[in-house]
Amino acid sequence: MEQRENQPPEVGLSLPDGLAEADDSDDRERWTIREDGTVAAPWWRGHKRGKNWLAIIRGKNAAHMSRDFLACDRVDRSYAVAGICVGDALECGSDYISCSGIRYRDRDYFTVVGLSETEVVVERYPTAAQAIRAATRIKPR
Repeated sequence: MEQRENQPPEVGLSLPDGLAEADDSDDRERWTIREDGTVAAPWWRGHKRGKNWLAIIRGKNAAHMSRDFLACDRVDRSYAVAGICVGDALECGSDYISCSGIRYRDRDYFTVVGLSETEVVVERYPTAAQAIRAATRIKPR
């Protein structure tokens, strides 16, 4: 996992077990679905002032998007994936405010391109607009 920009070392993001890194050949990742119907968080800010989420993003574009947050298990650092389907755009986000008031915002955007009982296959995008556009091509509104 790459180190994020402007990231203080004591609040680094960690890659959990059960989550495969993307292949060098493409931007696809495979998230293993656990027996309880959850996936490990793609990354997690483990600080008490850190806020983490995984949400389905919807809307005609990134300026007019809404978020449907997936249920989170903070102990396991996992999210329930029962509500997602192929063609959904996802946002994995994390915010942290330092004791001096500096806000660190991290976002990753994905589109679900494959789904089975054992794994979720997602494609990573650099912006919400690109993820929503790709999701619209897979599953038209």
